[in-house]
Amino acid sequence: RLNSSHLVISYAVFCLKKNRPISIIAFSFLVYTFFLMIRRPPRSTLFPYTTLFRSMVWFLAIFGGAAADRLGFRRALSIAYLILAAAYFLIGSIGASWLAPVRNAVPLELFVGFILILPALGIALVKPCVVGTTARASKENVRSIGYSIYYTMVNIGGAAGPYYAS
Repeated sequence: RLNSSHLVISYAVFCLKKNRPISIIAFSFLVYTFFLMIRRPPRSTLFPYTTLFRSMVWFLAIFGGAAADRLGFRRALSIAYLILAAAYFLIGSIGASWLAPVRNAVPLELFVGFILILPALGIALVKPCVVGTTARASKENVRSIGYSIYYTMVNIGGAAGPYYAS
């Protein structure tokens, strides 16, 4: 079964074949991240929500790319960060008293699932903007290095985030 992990590994191997120094660092962080994932399996109660969130980020990126092409990268990034700000505010406010009428009227799973779609939509709009900006701002001979740096920073953030959050 092909998933995003396979694509990341194949991209890291491709970079290693091209003898890019940054790819060795990226690949080592990738291996470390997979080690952490194996050591800490997902909790069964959160698994449906994390699966929904991750799949929506990758699925909505298709539409995010189309929206970024139509709106332009700056405007799309502004809208994405506005969506993200509202989404994270709603995530932090799930237990607030002013959301109690909505929480009581809607099943909790549907309510949380809807709120999780909002940050997924914002992230799905950011991804194509960053990739498109990297493609526009770099020359053909250094474009792959730009992508490598971007995805290395994403993987470092993904690996370090749980430690800073705990």
